[in-house]
Amino acid sequence: MTSDAENKKKLHPAISAGIYISLFAVMVVLSANLTGRIGFIFGGISIILTSLLLFLIFSSILSRGIESAGSAIKIAIISLAGILMLPMHFAVMYLHLGILDPAGSRVDSIWTAYYYSVVTWTTLGYGDFIPAPDARWLVIIEVSLGYVLMALLIASFVRAMSSR
Repeated sequence: MTSDAENKKKLHPAISAGIYISLFAVMVVLSANLTGRIGFIFGGISIILTSLLLFLIFSSILSRGIESAGSAIKIAIISLAGILMLPMHFAVMYLHLGILDPAGSRVDSIWTAYYYSVVTWTTLGYGDFIPAPDARWLVIIEVSLGYVLMALLIASFVRAMSSR
């Protein structure tokens, strides 16, 4: 049992979730605005940190379940933000490495890169954009990470629902 003093020290779930979401957004904006090798490295670090956070959240749910409704809300918000932001991190990396439109021209729109990243993450593969040769390794990482994180998300959701 936690005491009242310990409960007062804890942040409200929405506030702590907002902090994580803000950090996700700051990482995306920074990596998109940094140019050259520094932006590329920062984008890679952002992908690694966001992925690790999601792995920790999902593994915690799978091993311990969810203790309270406040925790469930916080975990749901952070997980959703992470799942939506991770393709944005990849989109920034694609802008650094290159995506090609059907005419073979390099894409420079963050929203087109995000669209491409979501299509890649979900393995839809429409074929309207293709990775530049230097970006093909990143596609493999994104697809693999997409499979693993979506499987963990579903397993975590099932575990959370069955522990209630």
